[in-house]
Amino acid sequence: MLEKLKRIIIIKAVLILFYVFGVVLTGYFQKQYANESLIWTTQSSMMGVQSALEIYWHQHNCYPKSLAKIINEGYLGKNSDKDFWNNDFYYLSLEKDKYILISAGPDGKINTKDDIAPPVMTCPPKTSPLIDTSV
Repeated sequence: MLEKLKRIIIIKAVLILFYVFGVVLTGYFQKQYANESLIWTTQSSMMGVQSALEIYWHQHNCYPKSLAKIINEGYLGKNSDKDFWNNDFYYLSLEKDKYILISAGPDGKINTKDDIAPPVMTCPPKTSPLIDTSV
């Protein structure tokens, strides 16, 4: 009888551990996938900005000096220059045919680990100048 009671207690303890482990693991994956979907949403917005920049380039043979210019001229909708966290995209026209477009990510700060690059890079990271946020 005592052995049977011990086995029941052990089984219940193991089941409780599995339950706790499952709850913790489920929370982790939900957070991970939620974060990825916010990144995808931001990258999707960046693709819209990139499309507007390309249309502008084909009509003017250069990229605009600021995203405000393509918004004011109707190439891009109002507030389309913001990421999911409502931060302005960082945009820098480098040359006639190159630019940098970056989202500062959840922390809102450029040059941190959570920065988000667009799906299509126009200036490969190996040749990109360091980003000077004082510009």
